[in-house]
Amino acid sequence: MSSAKPEHEAKEIELKLVFDPADAEALFAHSFLARIPTAPKKRELISVYYDTDDDALRREGVFLRVRSTGEGYVQTIKTARGKGEFLERDEWECRLATHAPNLAAAVGTALAPLLSEEVRAGLRPRFQTRFRREAYRIEDGRTEIELAVDQGEITAGVKAAPVSELELELKSGERHALFSLARTLVQSLPLTLGVKTKAERGFELLDGGDHGVEKARAVEISPEETCTDAFRIIARNCLRQILVNLPAMRARRPEALHQVRVGVRRLRAAITLFNDVVAGEQGQHVRNALKWITGELGPARDLDVFVADILERQRALHPRDPELEAIYADVMARREGA
Repeated sequence: MSSAKPEHEAKEIELKLVFDPADAEALFAHSFLARIPTAPKKRELISVYYDTDDDALRREGVFLRVRSTGEGYVQTIKTARGKGEFLERDEWECRLATHAPNLAAAVGTALAPLLSEEVRAGLRPRFQTRFRREAYRIEDGRTEIELAVDQGEITAGVKAAPVSELELELKSGERHALFSLARTLVQSLPLTLGVKTKAERGFELLDGGDHGVEKARAVEISPEETCTDAFRIIARNCLRQILVNLPAMRARRPEALHQVRVGVRRLRAAITLFNDVVAGEQGQHVRNALKWITGELGPARDLDVFVADILERQRALHPRDPELEAIYADVMARREGA
């Protein structure tokens, strides 16, 4: 069963849509799923993620996972993301005879250059995911998409976070089919585009909690890229910054709201810079929508800055001042509303 090289190498292209666990029943009752001719494949999947105590693999954007499928064990090595992407990753898989990782199968993968003697000796389980997957196969001509609904949890020691995800993975065909299907589903279901992998969320738990705040990542554009592809790389980078910070923003974290605004501002600037590339009937609609989002988030950010830079300092200088406390309470109420 073990091999000196990965048995399967692929470019994983998928969209992740997240939902509230309370909406699972409505999701499974959706007419779209009912029309799929083949019954879903149901499995209980337990995955253990390995790294060193100082996150040697994670720092380099590589994840090592061993999954129990109920039919055996599968080792998967994945990159955190493709270059300039949040929906495309490289992955290498091989079957295992036991639950222990087989580092000999890392030859030719992104993991191989990282396997120093120190890293090999330090690899250990860091966290695990346990969830029930119902996978549907959707075929239309040359297009094949796997729709998988995952429900369960991520655990890291005593910490846990729920998993409620609908993943659309393109097995064959054109990418636009993936987005078309996602658009069909979100029109009638409470789904939100997600960009964090289960591995990223697991490491967040180890860091102290779920839904961390993330600043913009570096944009890498090679000289060989066309203007169209350069815009795609920049736009997806901006979209990740926006989407990845939404959960923390909804948890009322001021820095998350700030990062969402920065991402929107960067995206608006990119659209202006690449105006000739992105010109089209949807262009003005997108511009208007981004401008509206900026306007909606602006008051909350302004009040955050006012509280931090002015009110908090004044409260420190004049503790228990009743008039100042009344002003503070009024501003905080306005901030909460914003």
